[in-house]
Amino acid sequence: MFPKFKIGYGVLFIIGLSLTSSLFFFGAYADHINGQPFWIVRNMILFGIGSLAIGWILGLALIRQAKGHQAMMEQGLEEYERVQKQNSNTLTDAARDERS
Repeated sequence: MFPKFKIGYGVLFIIGLSLTSSLFFFGAYADHINGQPFWIVRNMILFGIGSLAIGWILGLALIRQAKGHQAMMEQGLEEYERVQKQNSNTLTDAARDERS
């Protein structure tokens, strides 16, 4: 995949799971206000914390992977340009030797 797409996907992943976790937290609050058992509220809070952590971890991993891929592509482009310049110099040297 393209690095910019991965960066955007990572940001959207973080935002999406943050919104999901906020829904879990709101649900836990609503359950607590309405007198639901403690284990239901606790589970909603744990699911909220879990989705928030998973979103940040996977989102940041995607962003980091995309930045590394982008750096490799830039380094590969510089290497390609260096090799092309070296090949063109070799060809001009060979042409110069033929003329002599």
